[in-house]
Amino acid sequence: MTVDNITTAATLARSGKVKALAVAGTKRSPLLPDVPTLAESGLKDFNMPTWQGIFGPKDLPKPIVARYNQALVKALANPEVRKKMAEFGSEPVGDSPEHFSSFLVQDRKMWADVIKSARITLE
Repeated sequence: MTVDNITTAATLARSGKVKALAVAGTKRSPLLPDVPTLAESGLKDFNMPTWQGIFGPKDLPKPIVARYNQALVKALANPEVRKKMAEFGSEPVGDSPEHFSSFLVQDRKMWADVIKSARITLE
C-alpha cells in the first residue's frame, strides 16, 4: 500500500496496475471519479491534498515577490495552462504570497500535531 500523488496514482489505477482505494482530498478527483474520498470511506475530516508552490530566498524583496506572484497568477489564469494542469489532476490556485505562507504554517502545525500524537520518531 502507498499514498501517492494523484498524477501517478491515477495513471497506474487506470492502467489496472494498482487498485485505488480512496483519494485523500475533500472531494473526488476528476481523474478517478469512481474512487471515493477517505472521508466517504469512513475516515472523517481527513484532508491531505497535494500542493505545489514557488519559493525564493528568505529575504527576497517584497517588490520582487509581488512581481513573481503577479506573473504566476496571470499564467494560472490562462485557460490552456488550467486545462493542462487539470489533465495532471492539479487545481491551480494562484493566491497571494501571504495566503500561501499562512497555508504553510497551518500545514506544518497539522503534521507536527500528527507526528506528536502518534509518537513518531526518526530511526
